[in-house]
Order: sequence, then structure tokens, then C-alpha cells
Amino acid sequence: MEQHPEMPTGCEITRTADPRGVTLSWPAYKAGGTRLTRWFLMLWVCAWSLWCAFSLYRGLIDGGLEPFLWAAFTVLNCAAGLYWMRHEYLPPTPERVRLEPDTLRYHPGTGPAAARSCADLPDGTVVPVTPAPAVTVSKAAVRGFGVDRVNGRQRLYFDADGRRVEIGGCLTESERAWLFEVLRGWLGQAAGRPWEHGARHQEGSQV
Repeated sequence: MEQHPEMPTGCEITRTADPRGVTLSWPAYKAGGTRLTRWFLMLWVCAWSLWCAFSLYRGLIDGGLEPFLWAAFTVLNCAAGLYWMRHEYLPPTPERVRLEPDTLRYHPGTGPAAARSCADLPDGTVVPVTPAPAVTVSKAAVRGFGVDRVNGRQRLYFDADGRRVEIGGCLTESERAWLFEVLRGWLGQAAGRPWEHGARHQEGSQV
């Protein structure tokens, strides 16, 4: 099995190995939705459902088109509310990279969409992160891994099949530097110093 560099202190990346490869996974977001948000969504959907039933009742008694338009609007709102509730209540799945001898499999994970605003800038600002879609590529198609900065935010990415896929938008910079070295080792790139590509070097880091 390929030897990986020592993980930095406090690293939340989980490494799972099996005979076919290694899976690296980590939380896809910093924190989930709040209990208050969940109750608000439940009450919102229930209130709109009651209004829908009342509108249909008045429409059947008084006639007219307006109640049915309100009912249609209510159905759309309820569908939106149920969609967000699904993200709040279903168990989240971690963001992960699967490294096999000849294949890389990336999945962005799932979780509350609002909690994807998790990338910390040097000044403490938290900015949104839009996860890349899941992708499976051969090792031959991967053109290399890189680290850069865009508007102050550090990014780890790889290029494959004409696409640029960002990985680990919610990781700390030390975690991202470790992951960068592991991915380069899998691809056979020469060992590098990620802070030379935009990462901030932290004293005591093992990468």
C-alpha cells in the first residue's frame, strides 16, 4: 500500500483502505441546519397546506379561478419546503475521494446546502463554496493537481477531460495541503511544497 505523509494535527480527513484502493473522506460542511430552521420549515409547509385546502374549499363553493391559482402556488411552495426539509433531515454523507490504481472517483457529499458557506479566508471571512459534481476519471485522464488562490480563497483542484474539479472546499489549509501531497503521490507527480502554490505554511506542519 502507498505510504501517505503524516496527517496534520486535528485533521478531520478519514482514510479507509481496502485491497482495491484508498478512500479519503471528510465532512462536506462545517455545521448542519439548526433545530429552529427545521421547525420553521415544518410550520411553513403545514400553514401553506391548510391555506391550500381552504382555498380549494372556497373555490368549490363560490366558483372562480383565483382559489385554484392560489392552490397551484401553494403546491409549488410546499414542494420547495419539502425539498429543503429533505436536506435538513436526511443523514449527510461526507465529501470523498476514492483512489484506485488506475481510477479516481470524487463525490462532493451531501448536506444542508446553506452550510456549504464554509471556506475561511485569512481575514476570518466565510465565503460560499459551490461543490463540484461527482466525477469518475482514469488516472491517464488526470492532467495534474494544483493549489491556487482566487479572491483570497485557496482552492485544491485537478484537471481532467477538459474540466477543472475543485476538491475539499471546506477543509482547512493544512488539511488541504496534506490531501494535495497524497493526490500528487497517487498520480506520480514529484513531491511539492503546496505553500509554493498559494497555501499558507503553518509551523509544525508535516507536509
